[in-house]
Amino acid sequence: MLSILRDLIVRKAEFADADEIASVNILCWRDTYRGIVPDSYLDAMSHEKGTENASAQLRSLHPAFVAVENGRIVGFATGGPDRSADGVYDGELYTLYILREAQRLGIGARLVRVVAQALLAEGHNSMKLWVLRDNKARSFYERLGAQFLHDGSFIVDGVEIPEMAYGWPDITTLLTGPE
Repeated sequence: MLSILRDLIVRKAEFADADEIASVNILCWRDTYRGIVPDSYLDAMSHEKGTENASAQLRSLHPAFVAVENGRIVGFATGGPDRSADGVYDGELYTLYILREAQRLGIGARLVRVVAQALLAEGHNSMKLWVLRDNKARSFYERLGAQFLHDGSFIVDGVEIPEMAYGWPDITTLLTGPE
């Protein structure tokens, strides 16, 4: 069990973190999305591909942060320009994953805030995100003030996965609380 944030550090992600980010990503997907996303997809997730994806994200120069507890990455978040380019929300929280044992300690809120700060520094004023409809973490974003925007879906291994877009029209509302 983690200490109550005593030794937690939130910092910019570095290229050397890609391997550990991949591990956290795979563990979180398998833990959170089992029963939502086809098992065939979750079981086929590879550490090698995950590390390649994490490395590509870090090369993109978009905001990427890790939460480190006692030298171990326990969560990460990434963001950047809104990928849908619908003109309504200009920033997007791409990923937020926290290991189960590190959840409910304020780490997720800190990571969302540092991504929001980074997006604001890049000139973005709003931020949206996509969350799987059946993901229990939806309420976390609602507690942070995110507003439901619209439904969507995508296909994984031939199965339609419903998702929901949430957003903050003014990301400065996220800048209060722990950094």
